[in-house]
Amino acid sequence: MKRTVCTLGLALSVALLAASSTVWCGEIPAVVKQAAARPATGLVDLGKEDLGKLRRAFNDSLGDVRMLLILSPSCPGCQEGSRDVQKQILDKIDFDHLKVFVVWFPLLDADNRDVAVRTSATFTDPRVSQFWMSDWTLGNLYGKVLPFPKDYKYHVAVDVYLIFDEKQTWRSDAVPKPASFMHRLGEDERLFKVETLRAMVEKQIKETVAKSACNCTAPQTGTPAKPPL
Repeated sequence: MKRTVCTLGLALSVALLAASSTVWCGEIPAVVKQAAARPATGLVDLGKEDLGKLRRAFNDSLGDVRMLLILSPSCPGCQEGSRDVQKQILDKIDFDHLKVFVVWFPLLDADNRDVAVRTSATFTDPRVSQFWMSDWTLGNLYGKVLPFPKDYKYHVAVDVYLIFDEKQTWRSDAVPKPASFMHRLGEDERLFKVETLRAMVEKQIKETVAKSACNCTAPQTGTPAKPPL
């Protein structure tokens, strides 16, 4: 399988960068086809090397199943992946406790905020929150902790699709560990397939809701109080 333009262009981008010194209750949700399109939120700017806004948004969604997408706005593979997530996951999973965080960053020479604004229009769902980060901070952090294919040598996470359970928090000293993820960075068992990614999201939702229902209906322990006389 051929690599995407993102991967092929990464070597040049790395060289240029180096040169510049730089709990709810409910039933298990049903998956429905063609959920109504709803407007997505605008692009939020993240400060250089500052993930504070993203971290707070992620932690504010504690109790929800969450996805994090790290994408380059001019990368064809990333553009295709964003369309797949909108049409094959968000349009088909009608579940309010699914949140998606998309971070666009300038991997390629053609990447900038204006391009990110245009590409971000792919998402038409209010469960999506989108961010523009002007440096490689997030990609570099996840590039150090995610298990990528052996033939991918750049250690930058891009064109990646991460899934988190409802209890995961984002600490100030480390990025959160995903329950599962997919990518387009080489051949391995995590190579992006939207049908597989959707199944992974559905599985995480069902597990999360089942745990919530169990917590709500679990019998109380200890000695019961005496009934009133």
